[in-house]
Amino acid sequence: MRKLHINLLKYEDSCIWLIQWNKIKSIWLEKNIFGIEKWISRIIPLFRYISISFYISCIINCIELKCCKKNRNLANKFIDLYIILKILFVIFLLFIQILPCSNIYIFYLLIETLTILIEVFLITDYTKPPVSIKRSILILFINFQEMVLYFAVLYLYYNAIENIKCSLQAIYFSYSVAMTLGFGDFNAQHSKSGKILVIIQLIITSIFIFMLFSYFLSRYKEKNH
Repeated sequence: MRKLHINLLKYEDSCIWLIQWNKIKSIWLEKNIFGIEKWISRIIPLFRYISISFYISCIINCIELKCCKKNRNLANKFIDLYIILKILFVIFLLFIQILPCSNIYIFYLLIETLTILIEVFLITDYTKPPVSIKRSILILFINFQEMVLYFAVLYLYYNAIENIKCSLQAIYFSYSVAMTLGFGDFNAQHSKSGKILVIIQLIITSIFIFMLFSYFLSRYKEKNH
């Protein structure tokens, strides 16, 4: 009976699904966080249960548990593959064919990417340290490029920006918005949907900048302590 209890404890420590659930419970019971931080910390981890990358990790985790092996790098490799496939999918939408429900796919990918980033970079007290700092920065950079391409698809799908007729122009405009360059050759002046998308993209860009600064600030504090 004792052996069974120990095995169950080991399973809880290694099963990603249960780790995430225990993290959510810990955050809900935490009494030292307040206000907006409290509600963001409580709600964001729940979105992991609609994330494809989360279920990829769960499947790899289950295989490893059955094989009695634990290799964190294996799960990370599959996550990296999923990131590459997302980029290829967006490139397909941009240069091959805009699908009828492209906006739904893109909004899902946007929500998935944002919630993962917010959880990893802001809810640091309840997440494991990254395997590699360089890898985390690289993935953040790739995620930013993904965001730019996502909005390029949305600008094309909704025909939101006047005079944008092809994928290259949509990507060019999306990068101009993300980098706040504002050359003026394309604008959302006469399009309500275009203005809404530009506002959303600028908000997301500011979130990326905030997360990057907060990440390096936390690293700086850890180094000094």
